[in-house]
Amino acid sequence: MSAARTVPQRLQQRAQFQALLRGPALVHTAHFALHGLATAGLKGSRGRPLFTGPGPWLGAVVPKRWARRAVTRNTLKRQIAAAAAEWPLPPGAWLVRLRRAFAPAEYPSATSAALRHAVRAELRELLGVRLPQWLASGRRLPSALDGSGTAGVARADARRTASSARAALERGEVA
Repeated sequence: MSAARTVPQRLQQRAQFQALLRGPALVHTAHFALHGLATAGLKGSRGRPLFTGPGPWLGAVVPKRWARRAVTRNTLKRQIAAAAAEWPLPPGAWLVRLRRAFAPAEYPSATSAALRHAVRAELRELLGVRLPQWLASGRRLPSALDGSGTAGVARADARRTASSARAALERGEVA
């Protein structure tokens, strides 16, 4: 009997997407980039956890700039979700971002079998080959609290405090 696969929870809040997009892509292919973040201890602006519950979280960003038609964007998002089900993600938050358009001359139809096969092959490369290689290299997912690759909440608070202290000093409020 095969092992049970966990279906990733969907990223839905803007803060979740922003937390992932602050850092650089961990791995990428010709058309896609994969961002990742450890979810433990991440809190939003109101002190609530950004990610409630264990397991993988998945989001997709398919900008209109790279996929003009809504049917294309939706097809790509469905392919990303199906690929994540086929190649299970480790615990953490993951964001697949389209970073370049598929050539419209080569794939004129948004729902063509050729486009779906090309997208699936590239997602297999991203999630099934490059991500496991990246994880096997001994690297760990960045977290917003350790400052490794992301602008953490603690650093943002420190910057705000420093800038407000500087402003108070300039106004002559601090002795």
